[in-house]
Amino acid sequence: MEEICKNCKHLNEDDLNKWNEAYCTFERMYKPINDTCPYFASKYNCYLTTAMCHILGYSDDCYILEALRGFRRWYLNGNPDYEYLLDEYNIIGPIISKKLISDPDSYDVANMMKNDFITPAISFMMEERYEEATHTYIDMTNMLKDKYDVCEYRKKTLIKSLNLSIKSRQ
Repeated sequence: MEEICKNCKHLNEDDLNKWNEAYCTFERMYKPINDTCPYFASKYNCYLTTAMCHILGYSDDCYILEALRGFRRWYLNGNPDYEYLLDEYNIIGPIISKKLISDPDSYDVANMMKNDFITPAISFMMEERYEEATHTYIDMTNMLKDKYDVCEYRKKTLIKSLNLSIKSRQ
């Protein structure tokens, strides 16, 4: 992905001047959207947001993303069994997000994420089946790690997931 203003989180593409330049919130000035950005900060760090907002066109405060953020905040955060998931997400999220946004089939992949994983996970949350929601998320993440060859983290997550399954059966 090119480090140009158009791909930077500091650019507000909704605020255009008469020369079709967008406002940069970092430099506090209007800039051509295809300029190289010296203060580049990718807006594609979260693959859930990338899929839902940047590819499928949902707003950042849509029900789906708010439900997932709430689940992370009140169920996963502070749960020692799932610390590794949040740590992993911080590492692989930007990697998967950049690969997803560059994928020629990104729309199909994002739709599949939504239909096959995100919507079922939210349904599980609504039914208070939190473990199933978590494992649906893990399955989606593992699928994306495999698809985009983010293998070094795949093995660690699989081992943690297996250990959790064994612990829950004891």
